[in-house]
Amino acid sequence: MRVSNILKYIVTGLFAVVIVYLFLLAGLSSTAIDAAERSYLVYDSVLLNLLASGLLILFLFGAKTFCKKYNIPGRFKGFPKGKRLVHIILVAAFVADLAFVFCMGRSPRADQFDVCKVAFDMSQNDFSAMDTAGYLSVNTNQAGIILLLYFLGKIFGHYNYTVFQIINVLAVFLMTKCFIKIFGEKDYSKTRAIGIVVLRVLFLPIVFYTTFIYGTIIGLTFALYAFRFLILFKHKRKVRYLVFTFLCIFMAITVKQNYAIFGIALGLYAAYLMIRDGRKSLHLLAALGAVVAAILLNGVVLTGAYKLISGKTLGEGMSPWAFVNMGLREGSPLYDGWFDNSQSTYTAYLNSGYNTDAHERVSVEGVKESVDRFAKDPGYAVRFFAGKNASQWNNPGFQGWWINYAMPADGVVKTPEWLENLMSIQNYNDYVFPYLDRLQFIILMGVVLYLVLDRGHEDKYLFFMITFLGGFIFHTVWEAKAQYTFVFFVLLLPMAVDGYLGTVRALGAVWGQTPFCTVQSGVCPQPAPCNLGTGPELHQKLRQVGIFVLGMAIMFVLADNIPVLKGVFGRNEDTEYFSEYVDFHSYVRIPDGEYTVAPVEGNGMALAAVKDGEDASLGFAKSPSDEASKVLIETNTETSEHYSTVRFVEADMCLDVPEGIGMQDGPVGVYMPDGSDAQKWSIAYIEPEDAYYIIYDKVFALCSDVEGGRVYLSYFDGTDRQKWKVG
Repeated sequence: MRVSNILKYIVTGLFAVVIVYLFLLAGLSSTAIDAAERSYLVYDSVLLNLLASGLLILFLFGAKTFCKKYNIPGRFKGFPKGKRLVHIILVAAFVADLAFVFCMGRSPRADQFDVCKVAFDMSQNDFSAMDTAGYLSVNTNQAGIILLLYFLGKIFGHYNYTVFQIINVLAVFLMTKCFIKIFGEKDYSKTRAIGIVVLRVLFLPIVFYTTFIYGTIIGLTFALYAFRFLILFKHKRKVRYLVFTFLCIFMAITVKQNYAIFGIALGLYAAYLMIRDGRKSLHLLAALGAVVAAILLNGVVLTGAYKLISGKTLGEGMSPWAFVNMGLREGSPLYDGWFDNSQSTYTAYLNSGYNTDAHERVSVEGVKESVDRFAKDPGYAVRFFAGKNASQWNNPGFQGWWINYAMPADGVVKTPEWLENLMSIQNYNDYVFPYLDRLQFIILMGVVLYLVLDRGHEDKYLFFMITFLGGFIFHTVWEAKAQYTFVFFVLLLPMAVDGYLGTVRALGAVWGQTPFCTVQSGVCPQPAPCNLGTGPELHQKLRQVGIFVLGMAIMFVLADNIPVLKGVFGRNEDTEYFSEYVDFHSYVRIPDGEYTVAPVEGNGMALAAVKDGEDASLGFAKSPSDEASKVLIETNTETSEHYSTVRFVEADMCLDVPEGIGMQDGPVGVYMPDGSDAQKWSIAYIEPEDAYYIIYDKVFALCSDVEGGRVYLSYFDGTDRQKWKVG
């Protein structure tokens, strides 16, 4: 057997193992995320997932059969078909993506805002971010995106977020075109192209990421075009394609360093082609050199660019080992392996005196501690990595919804009420999340079908498989985030399309509609009509399908019933807690009027504003009949926000958060009515307990400490201290 075939089988086999793992995981469980970026592993229905995939296959087969039987293309010759239809869908999707960006009106937060600010400061000749403890000095991995924003700001003006978002939309358009170009060489490529562009439209996380002021979408587009130009260079041997390969992968790594994984995969793919084709592909040695140069020179070029602009040297920043240390630790408030500043990154870098070597020593020591624990307790290691990978790979929205929910409004564009409502926690989890959950399983099912039904496994997919494997391995040990794994999941879309197209063709062969040879290659080698659909090839295909269906049923039964496997695939331990969290955000409007607000665990006590001269303090009355506990609840209905004010009638003071700053264990008091955000509260109903949550700034619950006589704010935890009787 040839070496290239051995390598191909190894990569395909490893890829199949990972895909089957994610397939079983997505079938039995799912991962939700809340407004604070915390992940919840929740129950999923494998029957609904399988039913959705089965109905899709039946729909596609039925549509194909109907069109052929009634000669729909011939009857409606004016209806757009093939390339024209693809272009219409592409343009429509482009316009829809632009509309989403303009309607959402989001501005950046956290790192998004920080990189924009540093770029602006640099334009004002303020390079303090490069000083010790400065943002860029600490986060040198952001150097590329900051430089891009710096030059975009020179052209379009700084803090012009809309321009960057429009570039994202354009990048999505080009990315889809690139997919079509890469996989558009077979005779049935028009059907495949339609499938790719339609699935791209249906996969909403791509749309959600268009508002993201970061390099995620742009970097992915550059990486895909690097692969596209490598293929062109292989076939046409023109120097310009070699140059474009270098520039594209260089730019991808520049805007986001994680795209070095794509660069490594590109180099490995070029090496594979040289092994496979021998002397015919020796010119790819130049492409391999270009890719390696792009990876190695990236840091050098960035350092030189900053030196030229600022006159300062770009520091080393935090040690990359810090992110491995973080990725191998439990205890993050978000989920095991997710961001936790207290243990490994900024705090540790500060404590090391901003010394990269000292920070690296601390980080490596932390990694060794984690590895030792995994080695001593393999069961713990399995539980840890199963949970961590479920949190970042099994989130059907890949944090796309959270990014838009967490980003503040830009203060100019008012999001349409219907879109604001759809993006609310309750409606997203009632409607969008279930849709994306089914779609994620459908995509993974398509990839599994491709692996089962397509014998040849088109060599171009080998690059996608290598890249996906690299991303899976890397983010198993690196800091976890669903937004990191998103770009690798996008690579599965064309493969999923081919899986369903192959299934439909196989069904057509079974029913005698299509010669089996078209299933394999898209070309019938014999003059029509031919009857290969009834030959040995068809029998083998039927055996494959039968083995697949039986094997899939056995896998799901075992994964859902054997405790060890259920601990890996059936990760649904947060289902009840997440359901309570959604209740926490299921806002209701209490009719305007007078009420008393009493803590559930208050033994008859009620919230009260106790007046002392001109001042008043928040506390508890011993009886709901006390006049100090009477409150007037009024809801503002003039905007889509529907916030309520809680005003104590006797004191004429409103429930208020000092300075409007919500925080964990933060204070709550009373203040004269002023209509400020500090006095805006949301109310959610807990139906099983006939009680309410009183919520500030979407994430903080009003809490009672009856024994201590204290009222304060806390992140949602579903305990009785956060529940109130209103009556």
